[in-house]
Amino acid sequence: MKKLLTSLLLLAAGAAHGQAADSVTKAPAMAKKWFESFTIRGYVQARYNRLLETNPALQCEQCDKSWGANGGFSLRRIRVIFFGQLNERIYFYLQPDFASTLSGNTTLNVGLLRDAYMDLGLDKASRFRVRVGQSKVPYGFENMQSSQNRLALDRNDALNSALSNERDLGAFIYWAPTAVRQRFSKLVKDGLKGSGDYGVVGLGVFNGQTANRPELNDQRHIVARLAYPLSIGSQIIEPSVQAYTGHYVVGKDQLSTGVKHRPDLSYPDQRLAATFVLYPQPFGVQAEYNVGRGPEFNPATDSIENQQLHGGYVLLNMRLHYQQQQFYPFVRVQYYDGGKKHERDARSYTVREAELGVEWQPSPSFELVTMYTLSSRRFEDFQRPDNRQRAACFACRPSSTFRSLLVVSRRLFFYFGTLIIRGSLRMLTKYKLVWMGLLAISYGVVKLWLLASYSDGVLAPLRQLEPQTAAALRQLPAGTPVLVEGRISRITPQRYGTLVAYVRSSAERYSKEQEPIWLENDWVAPALLLEVGSQTVPVEAGYALRNTTIQKLTKRNSYNGFDRGSQVFAVGTVSRAGTIKAETVYGGKRDDYLFKQTGEKWVGYAGALFVLVLGLGLIGVEVVLGRNRR
Repeated sequence: MKKLLTSLLLLAAGAAHGQAADSVTKAPAMAKKWFESFTIRGYVQARYNRLLETNPALQCEQCDKSWGANGGFSLRRIRVIFFGQLNERIYFYLQPDFASTLSGNTTLNVGLLRDAYMDLGLDKASRFRVRVGQSKVPYGFENMQSSQNRLALDRNDALNSALSNERDLGAFIYWAPTAVRQRFSKLVKDGLKGSGDYGVVGLGVFNGQTANRPELNDQRHIVARLAYPLSIGSQIIEPSVQAYTGHYVVGKDQLSTGVKHRPDLSYPDQRLAATFVLYPQPFGVQAEYNVGRGPEFNPATDSIENQQLHGGYVLLNMRLHYQQQQFYPFVRVQYYDGGKKHERDARSYTVREAELGVEWQPSPSFELVTMYTLSSRRFEDFQRPDNRQRAACFACRPSSTFRSLLVVSRRLFFYFGTLIIRGSLRMLTKYKLVWMGLLAISYGVVKLWLLASYSDGVLAPLRQLEPQTAAALRQLPAGTPVLVEGRISRITPQRYGTLVAYVRSSAERYSKEQEPIWLENDWVAPALLLEVGSQTVPVEAGYALRNTTIQKLTKRNSYNGFDRGSQVFAVGTVSRAGTIKAETVYGGKRDDYLFKQTGEKWVGYAGALFVLVLGLGLIGVEVVLGRNRR
């Protein structure tokens, strides 16, 4: 009987358990309403650029309009983002920016649409998806990288000049396996500065006039991109290639009165770019380069022409942890030679820039970026046909990411400063070779930038100008750049001994045991007469002296200059018929001077590259030692 009762109880319990399970299974799941499936987030970025600024005339319209004179504090971005999954196959994304400025308008903090698109998954996992609306065009890793993740304060000129605000209206199709899509997402979430999920393969068509501008022809741009994040041991690399082609129409509101252009204002717009990214674990490299052609202002003809363009950048960075905080020291060098089609008269640019900075994240919702910039920029249009500017400045950008309101107080900044100093000292002790390597790399980068700037600012104009005869000089209009080569006339008045022009330097200290330190304190640059062939050419007073050929020493002074009969060449502009307003008078012949300086420049390049390789080697040694310690 007991066995029978036991059996009946077990059967009853099993039946009850089965009924409970059935009742749970049959209960209908409450489906989310569409308005419960989206999220609101955003971020705010403030900025100050004027600290230690050396030239307020240096500007960058596409970078940050608060560069240069009358800049000061500014709100760089105020973004509020609405996004969500309406159902398993439809995703939407809407992002306005409330810190925009309109072209040709001084009003600040204008609301402007950045993104408004929908993704349609063609399969349940959305491996294939179609994106329609205004969104980023898949061209350039740094272009697609969110400003929240980018280290440098501004995007590079070389690839960012392809697309104003990186966006346009169009339709794109992306494909990536599920595992790769998860990897793209992880690279952003884990603080590795990823660009987001734009697929392994991306194809699309778009208007080509850039974001928030009307279409001006019936020809669409076509873009294609191929990228793949590869895991190699503990490192992740991402190589990619991308290209686009189309015709860009220069808007009439972009033209200066009097500038020459094609009747239909339509210009071929084509680019090809390659990208390599080594994600910072802890050391990272990010490099991109593009070539192509597009509209560009030509100051020699006062016209917008279709010209070649090229340029790119290299960014070296490092990711460091201290307690719950993250530090990203970085250095970036960039170069670009080409036009910016969306600026006035398709403005012509030559950019050489070096940047050294650090990003500090004390929490996921706040970051502070400080950056020192050395910049050399030529940016010319019809209104400013000869505009070259060099400058250095220190900029900082506090940025907060929010899902709810975040307030930052003054005390927080002092607290952050204390933590940075303490963290830097501890990391300096722990990563000695790394810091030595970063110092070497920084020195090499600055050295390369200085050599490139000297080549662009001094040697390039000398190469472009051919020596003029006295007869040809008299036919040139005032203001024309000119180079004249000859000997100083025997009738030129002497100023000190046999010298007709000189620089006097005095010895700061002098003793038998120590070499003197010479300080230039007096320039004597009077008017000269140059014998050019059988005729003479007057040179006005007030020029600089370079590569002087005669030196006279006294106990306290050194005189370096030219005497009668010295072979020289003068570079400047025509002031009036047959007379030169010289900027510089050089000793010797132009070709000899260029040969000598070019050789010294390449020696300098070799030294700078050696220092860069040495710095990378030191960092590599630290990586190997760190692995061995682990």
